[in-house]
Amino acid sequence: MKKRFLSMVLLLAFVFGMGVPVAAYDGANARLTEEEVAPFITEYFTKRVALQDDATALDGLAADGTIEDELIRVNRIWDEATTVLDSTVDVYEVEMEDKRVFAYVDETVTYEVDGEVFSELVPHTLILGRYSHTVDSDGYREYFSEFTSSAYVPPEDEVWNLAPQALLNSETDPCIVSVALSQEGYHEKANNSQLDSFTANSGSANWTKYNAYFSLENVEWCYSFVSWCARMAGVSKNICPTKFSTSDGMDWFVQNNRFGYRGNYTPEPGDIFFWKAGTKEGHVGLVTGVSGSTVYTIEGNSNDQVRCKSYSLTNSSITGYGKISDGCHDIGWVYSANYHWKGCSYCDYETGSRSQHTFVYRSGMYVCSVCGYKTNKIPEISRMP
Repeated sequence: MKKRFLSMVLLLAFVFGMGVPVAAYDGANARLTEEEVAPFITEYFTKRVALQDDATALDGLAADGTIEDELIRVNRIWDEATTVLDSTVDVYEVEMEDKRVFAYVDETVTYEVDGEVFSELVPHTLILGRYSHTVDSDGYREYFSEFTSSAYVPPEDEVWNLAPQALLNSETDPCIVSVALSQEGYHEKANNSQLDSFTANSGSANWTKYNAYFSLENVEWCYSFVSWCARMAGVSKNICPTKFSTSDGMDWFVQNNRFGYRGNYTPEPGDIFFWKAGTKEGHVGLVTGVSGSTVYTIEGNSNDQVRCKSYSLTNSSITGYGKISDGCHDIGWVYSANYHWKGCSYCDYETGSRSQHTFVYRSGMYVCSVCGYKTNKIPEISRMP
């Protein structure tokens, strides 16, 4: 059953010059004017919300690729059993060109999951067609839903070569697991066209955006996918170098004492698993988690797609794992309603034991003095200081 959003309040604080109010958008002008940009964006975000009830809500207002992205996002949120409580947006900069408009927007999204409330600031870069009156591109990355739009471009100052401890202390880079999961469902292409689309031009010819990122053509792409995820997540090349050959990759991890053989090592989220094809290493993927005797993975070039899979930890086809989990996560406080622990902000990787919250009462909220978790519910007496 589909999870429906609660009513979303779109509050737009537009920053244009002196902040003079703008007229309502009616699409009457042949070319989108500066005065129409703000109300046009208002309508786009309003219709974007309406997609959860009406798959045609953005028709005529956004390009096909943008609509495809937004429908994938809505399904991702439904699949996560998440409710969006509120969305507010602030258009803080607009650049007018002859045929295009660049608009920079901060969206604050408030979610509810299992009775707990979370908020996230999501920057958007919109490209509007002045003559078509459409949103041609909406680039953004949502960490909470683990969704990345196909138009998202990492910032120019993205850090590629942080030392392991510096990466662990980072508060800005996503982890490699969240990057990989955001690509689930991507399908390789029939030819070198529409590489950024998840499903358009589907085929079996090994053309992918992951190969293209490294200036490769239609070659086997399971390791290109892993390398792409590592670069997008800002993982140090000293921990996870860019590789395209499975055997070369495994050799590097063995030579650098970062390889754990099956049966002698329990993988962690973020590690690379190496799979045999006959007598050779023939396939790789990323570990997303381990539960009991099962390892969960996400893999590129699995039936021509990016897919999540699972295997027994004792599966004889698994040679072992490249250990990168100590340097591919954003480590900070993670919490539930009852406990907090140190771990990755974006996936299930944990670095310490769980402890109960210690609450103090501040400004109408119960706040954990250790991790900062807040709730308006009265905590159990055992968890009060």
